[in-house]
This record gives sequence, structure tokens and C-alpha cells, in this order.
Amino acid sequence: MTEYIKTGDLSINTLTQEVSQKGEVLSLPHLSYQTMMLLINRYPQAVTFDELMEEVWQGMEVNMETVTQRIALLRKSLSLEQSQQNAYIASVRSVGYRWVPEISTVKSKPQQNIGINKVIVGCVVLLVLVCVAFLYQHKTTDNSLEQPALIKLEASYKNQAFKYLQKHDLNSNQLALGLFRKALSNEPNDTEAMIGVTMALYHQVTKFNQSDELLQEAELLAQRVTESDSKNAKAWTALALVYDAKGEINLAIQHFEKALELDPQDLSAISSLAYLYGLKGNLVEALKMNISQLQTQSFYVDLQTASTLELLGFDRVAEFWYRRADELNPDSVFATHQRARHLMTINQWQQAKVITEQAIARGVKRPELYVNLGLIEWIENGFGPTARQHFLEAIEVDEHHFEANIWAFISQTNPSTAAQAEFEQQWFSQSVPWPDMGVHQAVYDAYFGQAESAINHIKTAYTAGYRNYRWLNLLPPLANLKQNSEFQQLVSQMQNDIGRQRDTVLDAEWLPTSFLDPKNY
Repeated sequence: MTEYIKTGDLSINTLTQEVSQKGEVLSLPHLSYQTMMLLINRYPQAVTFDELMEEVWQGMEVNMETVTQRIALLRKSLSLEQSQQNAYIASVRSVGYRWVPEISTVKSKPQQNIGINKVIVGCVVLLVLVCVAFLYQHKTTDNSLEQPALIKLEASYKNQAFKYLQKHDLNSNQLALGLFRKALSNEPNDTEAMIGVTMALYHQVTKFNQSDELLQEAELLAQRVTESDSKNAKAWTALALVYDAKGEINLAIQHFEKALELDPQDLSAISSLAYLYGLKGNLVEALKMNISQLQTQSFYVDLQTASTLELLGFDRVAEFWYRRADELNPDSVFATHQRARHLMTINQWQQAKVITEQAIARGVKRPELYVNLGLIEWIENGFGPTARQHFLEAIEVDEHHFEANIWAFISQTNPSTAAQAEFEQQWFSQSVPWPDMGVHQAVYDAYFGQAESAINHIKTAYTAGYRNYRWLNLLPPLANLKQNSEFQQLVSQMQNDIGRQRDTVLDAEWLPTSFLDPKNY
């Protein structure tokens, strides 16, 4: 029976490793969860720095500063204000840390989560009934079959976890992560469980606005599998997805291509590779791969097809595929904001605003939705308090989001030189991995009158594969660059490249008959 821990205002499911605070599910990185559980299990005793390093990091080379930083992150995850730093975790001078609130355990889940509990119990009951029926139907004089078959619980954990993983919502993803971890705790070398944890962590970061820190563990686990089982295509795909999320696009492409060498039918690898080809400006190959997947169940194929068609200038056909992606997947965290941006580039501002507000109303949480609203307000009514408020709402959704932070910062009223320097140190001190990140930096530079730097960042974006010149022409901070000859040359280069690729597509033998004819849509 699953055990639940109640401590302070936290409820912890020890099976799925789901942590709730006042009914809201928290997303704790694995190391933070392990740190918290070690402190809880030792309550009311203190846990020393050495014990924390040994039991949480298990052989990894860390020091006291690492522990201190982890405790700080854990406190932040628990939403503790500075004045409440000892509410859950007390510092014990020269020793370590101890858990503060009293702890109680129960064998059934708190009432607010009873629905999920029923699902888990129902699955277990169903599994038992199936096994009983199987044993009854296969009863024989063979003594080995007279005993109940031993069901490996870790296999059940994984099977259920993969079902949750395929639902593509935050709660299901966290349940999947907990079940994969449970399987891994029973069998530390289980490759399927390691891949499962990797995928769940990847989704936490890319879909559900969680910290990039989670990708460190995801990368380590996927690498372990590729090193121990070099012909495991799913492991190469999982590792490629991690590199994709980290912005290491060339590495991601190499690993997806490796996965497809091992398994040419890997839909996830095909879809992801098509997406990255599009990012790199290889629109012909991206469209070819996406069209080849239209009859499959690939989750993002409609959206990626739409995005590539938009860049190639097939707007009416692109809108069909955007609409299909958006309306068939109303819980998608990507479809609406990308469709809205397409509508903005073709001057359908009101429709873009309506579908964005509808997505927010139905619970889709992405910072780009609020950025879109801010831009629409800015372009239609000028840069005032309403636009600023939307940009600030964007970072409330995801405080780590690069684009959202840039718009939120420039929405301030006359930030000081010192504030600009601090912001630039925080956000621009590292290399820019994604093509569109160069455009975001150009927005920042242009807003503060640094035209030359803005042009250089757009050049960097172009070299990396950026081709959406219509979006450049739409962004208000870049308006003053339109008379700049270098800017005009960059836009012209993008237009010429797209024109060449568009002609290649129109002449391609792989293009289905009438696929690009708007009358068919």
C-alpha cells in the first residue's frame, strides 16, 4: 500500500514522489527531492554535510557549497520567504541541516487527490484479476504453474509510467516521473526506466516551464544507456532531445541521425529531426520529413508542417495546418502561440488575440501567449501600461524564459544603467544556442539604441538558420532598423534563400499532388 507523508503544509506520495503544497503540485528536481526525503527520514535528528553528500550524490564529487546551494534551491521550491527560511529546514551550525515540522504518515491519499488514487488502485485491481484469470485458465499438473506467477513490480511501474507520459499534461508527467524513479530504485540499471526518467524530465523543462537544471540528470541517464547499450535507438533519441532542450542543436541533430540509423521508423526521432532542420533553415528537408509523417500519430507533425509552410510563404495552407494542430490539441502548450504569431504576420490581429485569450482561459500556460498579447497591444495601441502588464505576466508563467525576460525588462520605465548591466550579465554572458535567441537579443539592443549590436545579433541568427524575416519586420523595437542598409541586406538574403527553397519544393517529386493548392483546404 502506498504511503503518504504529511508534514507542515506538504503532502508527499512516496510511490510517485509527487509533492503537493496546499493542494498544488510542486515540481522538485530529483536531487532536491532526495535531499528533502533524507531530512524527513532522519527527523528529528540533524543530517550532517557528509551524510548529505554521501547519500544524495552517491559517489559524485561534491562539496559543502554544493549542499548549501541544494538546500537553498529546495527552500525556494517550497516557496519560503527569507523570513521563513527555517520553517521547514533548520541550519545546525557546524553540523548540517534538520527537518523542522512534525511528520505523520497515512496509507491513503489526501482527499484532494482521490481521483488519481482510484486510477492507481483500479489498475492494480485489474492487474490482479487478469493474473488470476490467466492462472485459472492455464492450471496444469506442472508444479511450477501451481504457484502464483511472480509479477515484477518494476515492470508494472514502467508500463503505467509510459501511459502517463503519453498524456502530455503536467500532472500525468509528474506521475510518470515518480513511477519511473520507483522502477529505477528497484533496478538501478533498468535502461527503460532511465530512458523514461530522461523523457519525463525533458517534458518538465520544455513543456511545463521547469528549471533547465533538470536536464543535467536527464543527460547523465541517457548517456549511461548509450554507453552500456550503444544500439538502443530510443536512448539516442532521448539524449538528442536533451541536447535539443539545451540548445545544442548540432549535437541533437547528430544524435537523432544516429537513432534513425538504428531504427529508421522512430517517429519521435523523425519528427524532432524535421523540427531541427527547420530551425537550421533547411526548409526543404524539414517539409519532406514532415509530409512523410502526416499519416502517423506523431504528436507535433501538424504543427511542424504548418511552421515550415509559413516560412516558405504558403500562408493559406499553413493556416489550415496551424488550425488543425490548435483545434485538435486544445491542451497543446505550443500550437496556439505559434498559430497566433502566424496570424500576426499576416495582419490578422484580432483573431490572433482571440485564440490567445481562449488558450489562456482553458489553462494553457506558456509565456509566449502573454508576449503575443503584449505585442498586439503595443502595435495596435502603443507601448503603454497594458502591454507592459502582459510582458510581466509572461515571466510569472516562467521566470527562466529567455524571450519573456527580455520583453519584461524593456517594459520597465527607464531602467538604470546599472540595472541594464546586471540584466546583460545574467542573460547575455553565455553563447546564444538557438537562432531566434539572436533575434531576442537584437530586440533588446535596438530598444536601447544599440543598432550595430542589434544588426550583429541578427547576422548571428541568420547564420544559425533563422529565416523568419516577416517576424523581424513586425517587431516594434526593430522598426528603426528598417532604414539600415545592413538590415535590408539581411532581409533580402532571407527572402532569396526562401525563394530558392520554395522553388525546390514546388518541383519536388515527393510533394503530393495539389498539396499546396489552397482550394483543397
